[in-house]
Parts: sequence; C-alpha cells; structure tokens
Amino acid sequence: MSTQPNHWLRSGFTALLVLSGAWLLWISQQAGGLYAITPAQRASLIMVLSAFTVLVASQMRITEAARHLAFMLGNLTYSIYLIHFPVQLTIVLLFTQAGASIDYRSGELFALYMLATLLSAGITCKYIELPARRIIRKYS
Repeated sequence: MSTQPNHWLRSGFTALLVLSGAWLLWISQQAGGLYAITPAQRASLIMVLSAFTVLVASQMRITEAARHLAFMLGNLTYSIYLIHFPVQLTIVLLFTQAGASIDYRSGELFALYMLATLLSAGITCKYIELPARRIIRKYS
C-alpha cells in the first residue's frame, strides 16, 4: 500500500464522495424518490455522483482494443442521434403492418432496436457522414 500523500488524498476524497452519494441517495429514497427531494439536493447528488464517476474513470486502465471500441462508438453518437427515430418509426410501422401489438417492456425488442440503431448508425456514419466530413474539410 502506498504511503504517498496523493494516495491518501485520493482515498479520502473517494470515501467522501461515496459517503456523500450514499447519504444523498438515502435522503431521496426516504423522501419518496429523486423528484421528491429539493432541486438543491438533486443538484448536489448529480454533482457528487458525477465527480465520483470522473474520479473512478481517471484511475481506469483500458486496453488498446477497448480504447478503439470506445472511440468508434463515440464517433457514432451523431449518427445514432439522427437515425434512432427512423429506426423506431420503422419498427412501429412493421408491427402495425403485421397487426401485432408492441410490448414496450420487452428486452428482446429493446435489443433488436439497439442492434438496428447501432448497425444503421454505423452504415450511415461510414458511407455518408465520414465522406461528407472529408469533402467539407477538403474545401474549407
């Protein structure tokens, strides 16, 4: 175990964040849920949990393959944003055409939706967004 001051500071800060987050979550649960607490308490909870997430993420070591996957998924965010509604609409239209009801709580349907969205976003990113980006950079 390291005796460096930085280690103790980080450990103390982590413990403070964990205890603060747990306390704020307990308060919200006792009050009846996240929207039953005051806006100031809700903002505090979000800030504490965000700080904890950043702290934990800063200590993570990931492989090059995981880094590449995260970078690739990060590049898909705009395509996902653009394509998610057409995918939802397509699924609704297919179910309507088939005369089937949609179980919105279905894990299988959600997995199908996510898979269709990611595949569609990947295709549109590769064949539309990236070539358009190259053209814009070439002429700007």
